[in-house]
Amino acid sequence: VRGAVLDLDGIRLPLAQWAEVRTRIQALRDNERSVFVYLGSSADNGAYWAASAADEIFIHPAADISLIGIEIQRTYL
Repeated sequence: VRGAVLDLDGIRLPLAQWAEVRTRIQALRDNERSVFVYLGSSADNGAYWAASAADEIFIHPAADISLIGIEIQRTYL
């Protein structure tokens, strides 16, 4: 296997699961495998973040990409 093409179009996952997808993409790249990701008609923050670990991201020209930011809050006692 020389690489992978992933279609992440329309997949909705919690951020923790996107982190796992991103880790797997990075592992492929660490083993000198090429990774290409397709974000077709819709993608959220998590999908785009996971895809950012790939060599290239392909997005449909009419895609609805919803990047609204990520907020993390911590409570200190």
